[in-house]
Amino acid sequence: MEQSFPEKKKYLESLHELLKPLTKMEPTILTRNNKKRNITTQSLYFRTLAMPCLNYYYELFYKDNKKKIPNNLDELLTERGLAFWIMDDGGKTLHNQTVLHTRSFTKEEVIYIQSILNKNFELVTRIEEKTENQWIIYIPVKQKKSLKSIVSPFMHKSMLYKI
Repeated sequence: MEQSFPEKKKYLESLHELLKPLTKMEPTILTRNNKKRNITTQSLYFRTLAMPCLNYYYELFYKDNKKKIPNNLDELLTERGLAFWIMDDGGKTLHNQTVLHTRSFTKEEVIYIQSILNKNFELVTRIEEKTENQWIIYIPVKQKKSLKSIVSPFMHKSMLYKI
C-alpha cells in the first residue's frame, strides 16, 4: 500500500490499521528522485505479508503479473469496494467529476467495469481515452448525489473530496 506523503498520510494510516493483522511493517516514508523532471517526491507505504489466503485475490485480479478484471466483478464489487477503489485509484477533475483511473485495462475491460457500475449502483458513467489505448471512467457531476449516498459511509474523511 502506498500513498503520497504527507497529503494522504491519514488515509494510509487508516489502511494500515485496517490491515494490521496482515502486516508486520509500520508505515515508512519512501523518497524518490526523478532526475528527468528534476523533482523529489515522497510517499508513505507498507507491505502486507505474503500469505496463501491472499492468493485467491491475486489470482482473481492478475494474470501473468498483469492486472485484469475478473468476469464476476458484478458479484465482487460492493459499495465498500467502490469506496476503496475511489480512495485508492480515483480522483476529481477540475469540473468536479469523479474519475476512476483504469489506464492499465483494455477498452473492453473498461466498458465492462462501466456496465457493472450501472448494473450494481445505477451509476451512469462515461469513458475517455486519455492516451492511446489508456481509458478512464468519469462519474459525472449529475451522479454525485447518488455516488455520495453509495460510498460516503465507507470513505475516510480525508478522501471525501474525491466525491
